[in-house]
Amino acid sequence: MTKTLKFYVISLATITTTIAMISPAIASRSEPIPLYGSYTRDLDRSKQTFNGHLNSNSRPSKQKENFSTVCEASGCVARTPNLYAPPGAPKFIEYQWMNNRWELKADHFFNCNDGSKVNSTLFEFFTSNGDGSFSGERSITIGGAGCPGEGPGIYRIPFKLIPI
Repeated sequence: MTKTLKFYVISLATITTTIAMISPAIASRSEPIPLYGSYTRDLDRSKQTFNGHLNSNSRPSKQKENFSTVCEASGCVARTPNLYAPPGAPKFIEYQWMNNRWELKADHFFNCNDGSKVNSTLFEFFTSNGDGSFSGERSITIGGAGCPGEGPGIYRIPFKLIPI
């Protein structure tokens, strides 16, 4: 009887330890928050910065976007049509679920204030607000000579995606 009781106590201790080790991993695992349907992207131009300095402007601050999300064994992708794609560019913008948020990194043509275009790198991320909307930031890194009158640098623009 003592051996049987000892076996049960050790087994119970092993199971309890295993559950305690697995539980935080399950709790910290973040599932993608899918995006479906139409959203308004509200760019907060009043908080836009260039190289850390306020750089607000009067460019359009709202745009409508339609999203869909697909999850497969390799991961999840949220897609929206590439509305301002130059010829030869992908027809869709694809966000990957990474680091518990949606992320995008892509080569990009930036429209300078004088109308010229320069090569840049676009990075965006956004997370769920828990009410169907999302908040994030767009960073545009401009290299080389940059835009006339501004030079190279990084634009940062906070934004929200609000379901329509």
